[in-house]
Amino acid sequence: MKGLKAGKTVSKPMRIMRDLENKRPLIFLLILMFPGFGCKESGSDETSQGGAQEGEIGPSDPKAQYQLAVRYLGGRRRDKDITKAVKWLNLAADQGIVQAQYDLARLHLEGDEIVKNIPVAAEWFRKAAEQGDARAQHDFATIHLYGDGVTKNPKDAEKWFRKAAEQGDANSRFELGNLLFALNDGGENDYDEAEKWLRLAAEQNHAGAQCNLAIIYDLGILEKDGKPLGRDPVEAAKWFLRSAEQGGSSAQRSIGDCYRVGDGVKRDQVEAVRWYRKSAEQGNSDGERALARAYLKGSGVRKNVDEAIKWFKKSAAHGGTHAQYLLGVHYLEGDEIPKDSAEAITFLLKAAKGGHPQAQLRLATCYLEGLGTPEDSVVSYMWSDIALRLGEEDAKELRHKAERKMSPYFIKKAQRLSKEWKPER
Repeated sequence: MKGLKAGKTVSKPMRIMRDLENKRPLIFLLILMFPGFGCKESGSDETSQGGAQEGEIGPSDPKAQYQLAVRYLGGRRRDKDITKAVKWLNLAADQGIVQAQYDLARLHLEGDEIVKNIPVAAEWFRKAAEQGDARAQHDFATIHLYGDGVTKNPKDAEKWFRKAAEQGDANSRFELGNLLFALNDGGENDYDEAEKWLRLAAEQNHAGAQCNLAIIYDLGILEKDGKPLGRDPVEAAKWFLRSAEQGGSSAQRSIGDCYRVGDGVKRDQVEAVRWYRKSAEQGNSDGERALARAYLKGSGVRKNVDEAIKWFKKSAAHGGTHAQYLLGVHYLEGDEIPKDSAEAITFLLKAAKGGHPQAQLRLATCYLEGLGTPEDSVVSYMWSDIALRLGEEDAKELRHKAERKMSPYFIKKAQRLSKEWKPER
């Protein structure tokens, strides 16, 4: 295009374009200062957003009612009104709009924006579930599984998990597999159906299902033609690894164990520590304990007692009773960790209260012999009796030794303390 010649008159449209060009910085400034200045996007004003307005919606138009509820529920800040949202959700839900029923159920279940009411949530989940909504079937099953606000009923939970699982819902397949495993009553092929659903979920990349499927192969509990198939460490390691790669902390610890001993994979101490560390860094108490032992033994990593103590204590703080027990033993014996009788009793007592029978047995010995604590035959009897009840046969002789040191009065006292004991969680 040829340029304008000097002195030639500029047309009116061209002058307007030139003036706008010269004033562009001013226009941009106005837009920044006043967001409403200039062109509006289609539908950006309140009257055109979300379709019909309240006064335009009839009582028999549930789809429009639901659309308006969504606008009030999650629209722009100036539109949000939870009271109006619940009103319109109820109207739509009462007329069978399944999404409205599900949204109402979630609001009542979560209790973040309205008063929590699980029985009401359960009723709306039921209505949506009966219409075939897989999410509602899953959540309705979960409520029955744990009995949260309704009567606990594992069989009803199984029924609704199954309905959702048959629609391909991975979470429901996972939960159904777990439930069938837990409900196993020893019948033929009880575990086989659990494996089936866990495998389906695992193949949908469900990390929890992959881990639990691995456990089934690790335990070797499947049967074929009435005969046990035995352990399959290769298959177990395969699924542990797939779950671990998705960030499953329990699977990370388990695949670490596989690499540590060469179970289903080639033995590799360094690789074991790599997975233990990933698990530990997520706060998994078993992973923390495994990493601690690696540092203590110098297995797959340079030996470092301070790091070992650090990770043992992290595991103990996260409720790992076995880490508490190991710390107690190491402090008591002073073999690889500096001896500290007071710390030994502290950690043994934590583990014992948490239901760790070996810790209870050790603690009973300490109280009987006055190791790190004053002698106390009553407490020694109590812990040895509890340990015996939990399967520590060696506790029988220890209990007998404590009994020989006591009068009938104190024996009865020790027996009462043992009977009243409950594990701390």
